[in-house]
Amino acid sequence: EKYPEMPENVTIIRPELKIKPYDLFPYIDLGVVFYGTLGLEMLLSDIPVMLAAKPPYSSLGTAYEPQTVEEYRKILMGDVEQMKPDKDLIQLFAYFYFLRTTIPWNLTKQAYDDCRFDGFTFASLDDIAPGKNKYLDHICNCILDPENTVIEGW
Repeated sequence: EKYPEMPENVTIIRPELKIKPYDLFPYIDLGVVFYGTLGLEMLLSDIPVMLAAKPPYSSLGTAYEPQTVEEYRKILMGDVEQMKPDKDLIQLFAYFYFLRTTIPWNLTKQAYDDCRFDGFTFASLDDIAPGKNKYLDHICNCILDPENTVIEGW
């Protein structure tokens, strides 16, 4: 609405069309993503990605991360050398991101993006003493005794 006239090469796909992004992968030359896992999924499908924010997979050297408006423009226009990201690194990151980093959490009602840490699910510190919460015990063991703890051993 703010920019009613778009360049010819830009198409806004409205949610009402119910088009899945994955169905568009064969037609995408460059994925421009703000956040979320879609950019990672594009990288896994060998689609170059430009980040407009800092998703968890930023700073890996696998996606374009423009620092200026001019850099952003050059990447969009194809005026930069095409990246050849390390596919093994992308797959390794995706493995840990999607499969191995899901940490069971039961200390607050919400774990994701809850920087206030309110809504605790325990009544006193005795409730989280060693031996009382297997998930907290495991996290502590990973930190305090990493040589003898398998982090994925939930």
